[in-house]
Amino acid sequence: MSRSMGGGVKLYRLTLGKQALMDDLIHMFDTDDDVEPASIADQRAFFDKWIGSLGGS
Repeated sequence: MSRSMGGGVKLYRLTLGKQALMDDLIHMFDTDDDVEPASIADQRAFFDKWIGSLGGS
């Protein structure tokens, strides 16, 4: 959904144990003190960990 609504430049900032909401959308090229570049492998590993943290059935 972020790809179609954000023109391909927005993404969700994921938080473990929390469902992503529209308020979690950020611009992929934003900078901030807490932004750390991550490899694709690290992003995938975090995504898998995030999915597991949601506790769904």
